[in-house]
Amino acid sequence: MLREEEHEDKFEAAASAGVAVTTTATETAPETAPGTASELSAELSATRAQLLELQATRRAEQVARAERECESAVLSATVAGLAAELADALATARQGKADAEAALNTARTQLEVAQAALAARDDAARELRSTCAAALAASAAQLAEAVAETARERARVRSLSARLERASTSSERSTRRLCEVQRTLHEALETALGHGQAPLGTALGAAGGAD
Repeated sequence: MLREEEHEDKFEAAASAGVAVTTTATETAPETAPGTASELSAELSATRAQLLELQATRRAEQVARAERECESAVLSATVAGLAAELADALATARQGKADAEAALNTARTQLEVAQAALAARDDAARELRSTCAAALAASAAQLAEAVAETARERARVRSLSARLERASTSSERSTRRLCEVQRTLHEALETALGHGQAPLGTALGAAGGAD
């Protein structure tokens, strides 16, 4: 690249020198024959035109090369920027992936803890149901025993009531008999005391016979 630029610079210098020499030669050429001078002037003019055209072509090539170099520099900068953005995006993506994996691991751990808690709750619920069933069965047995005991107590109460009623009836009869005996004794005493003839033993014997 540097050698090409040096070669072009030398070529431009030579072309400029050629144009200057041609101009000087045209201006300082001795007078010759009219035809020869005209031909020489035409050739010099043509040579000068070719040199100017070549110089313009070289300048156009330099401009084009400069434009390509500028475009290449811009493209390189763009590529570098895109590479930096891509690296940043990749770093962000990696960080996002790491964060997502961490969140996933946390969620998995929480799920395992929740599943363990649910299993423990299910075990506790089964144990509670078993305990409640056993307690209910025991309560049912106690209730049945209490009902049976109540029935027995009611039977005893009825029996005692019947015995009490019989005892009350017997007591009433005994009371009536006692009243009758007392009345008989009273009458016998009154009779004995009133007549003064019947001994007390006779009256008592009569009362005993009345019993």
